[in-house]
Amino acid sequence: MWEQAGVPIPSYSFVGNVYTWSAANTAVLPPTSTPLPGDAVFYGTGPWTVATSVHMGIVVQVWPDGAIVTVEGDAGPAPTGSLAVVTNGPYLPSLSSGYNGMPIYAFAEP
Repeated sequence: MWEQAGVPIPSYSFVGNVYTWSAANTAVLPPTSTPLPGDAVFYGTGPWTVATSVHMGIVVQVWPDGAIVTVEGDAGPAPTGSLAVVTNGPYLPSLSSGYNGMPIYAFAEP
């Protein structure tokens, strides 16, 4: 999504690499911050391994109470030969563990 919007991010298969690139080239925000539409959301406990940086999405909406709606790819089974893209939320980022089964460890601005 960022690349299509003109952000020159390389294509990465590991979520932690997207976090690391964002930290060096854009801005990384703590999970307690209020993201903006277009920000990336990183799920897990940190960017170190595939076990700690398990998934990411893009924030598409932020509600007045701070709840977010995200769009996420590779989010489960879809018709034969493809993976689903889902809309997730609204949910409060602080409640992500209960809602998504995994916490949010950071947001990144494009």
